[in-house]
Amino acid sequence: MKSIIDIVKPEIQLVEDRELRDVLLMAYKDSEASIDVIQSCLVKVTSQEWPEYAMCKFFKNWRNPAVGAGSFCALTCRLLEEASVYSLGSVTQSDLFFSAARIAEVSNEDMGLLGPNHGELYEGLATAFCGTDAWKLQRYNLPQVTEYLTGVREYRERGQYMIHALMISLAEELYNHGEFTYIAPLFKKWYGVVGLNDEKRNQVLRFVYEHVGGTESGHFANMTQGLIHYCRAHGVEPDWEELGQRNREYIDGVAASFDQLLIEMESSSERYEVAGLAM
Repeated sequence: MKSIIDIVKPEIQLVEDRELRDVLLMAYKDSEASIDVIQSCLVKVTSQEWPEYAMCKFFKNWRNPAVGAGSFCALTCRLLEEASVYSLGSVTQSDLFFSAARIAEVSNEDMGLLGPNHGELYEGLATAFCGTDAWKLQRYNLPQVTEYLTGVREYRERGQYMIHALMISLAEELYNHGEFTYIAPLFKKWYGVVGLNDEKRNQVLRFVYEHVGGTESGHFANMTQGLIHYCRAHGVEPDWEELGQRNREYIDGVAASFDQLLIEMESSSERYEVAGLAM
């Protein structure tokens, strides 16, 4: 089974700028320990059937497509607003419009403008695995798990430095390509472990499958172009070393989130077993 690093390498190799390629490859090499944590957590989560309470915690805190897509829409709006202050038809405005268009490609798919709504697909996936839609309840929300990604989304929406917002978004899309491709076979096996209706497997797992292949890798390519054109609009060279650091930080943040989420799930499972024995 390919690791997340092995999965993202071919996408990085497609990047035209050699320095950027080298920086991204090095960032993932430097993050091997965090990648191992992520992969270990994903394997543990998908290798067993969890009590409903633990399962609800996972799906409440793992993904939130609607919120994520909304933050990319906000980033697009920020770019369009910035472009509006420059002279009509100027090179600067054209580059900013192009940057905004590239970022918009990310949210178009997630919000269902070019296909199925990813938020609805996630609801179907989570509800099938949990047995009900109780996973939506706020009591399953774990701020200590979602704190890092919440901070990333908030910066994308309102952060002071646009280049920083673009860099952390690029890091997110590259990582997402690796994670979704990595978990696709794991979720296929997990579906069987949980004992769900085999005839509905492709329908239930569509959220995962929609993110495998060209979807997330396409998002990464669009984010790369968006960043490059934003820098071009302002006459600055992209700081690829800074981008490498943003990728390392993102991977470390996700690893810490998964580690905490697994601890919370195992704690819930242990309490469930104790309660069962006491009955």
